[in-house]
Amino acid sequence: MGEEKDDRIVRRLNAVVYLLAELNSRGEKSSMRDKIDLLSKAGLNYKEIAELMGKNPNYIAVELNTLRKKKSG
Repeated sequence: MGEEKDDRIVRRLNAVVYLLAELNSRGEKSSMRDKIDLLSKAGLNYKEIAELMGKNPNYIAVELNTLRKKKSG
């Protein structure tokens, strides 16, 4: 279990670094939905995103579903 936990921590840190770099390159304030989208693109699932963002997993799942619908429509 120790290795699995370490891998999860590294994955989360990489996602946060990706998010920060992307937001910095945009040079503007980003919405919560933008941040959720970027973390999802970085490979985190909705439960991991919820934990990082301090939000309810259901909220994140709804936001991701809304994003997917916007992209496909």
